Amino acid sequence: MSEILNEDNFDRAIDEISKSWTMQERTFVNNTGMGAFYPVLKTKVDAHKDPTRKPVGYPEHMADTLVKNVNKDGSIEVGFSKKGNKAYIARFINDGWQSSNQYGGPYKYIPGEHYWESTEDETHDAVIKAMAQAAKAVMDKRVGL
Repeated sequence: MSEILNEDNFDRAIDEISKSWTMQERTFVNNTGMGAFYPVLKTKVDAHKDPTRKPVGYPEHMADTLVKNVNKDGSIEVGFSKKGNKAYIARFINDGWQSSNQYGGPYKYIPGEHYWESTEDETHDAVIKAMAQAAKAVMDKRVGL
């Protein structure tokens, strides 16, 4: 995995610069970074979808409940919708679980797939690059370039 030297200083500098940004500018930069992250995550989550399963309307499949939310401060969150009620399944698949039943018998541990962490690792450089380019575009627009 690549490493950013002085990442804390870089984050503080970006925070200082972005304090004067409008919500639209923050949303633009964050959405640009999300454009690199979200498709990779969506592909990994969709891999759990069974194409032979007929749609029954409710309950939705976990992959159908993956959403992006834009907050009032311009930040963007990715997760599973509360309405879909599938976040707990996504966490089991991601983190793994100790299998059991009402008798508590000796069942094996089901390892997690860690799709969330692997997506973060895979897209880290692309997200940073996309957000840096978007931030540069915002700054260039502000100074009239």
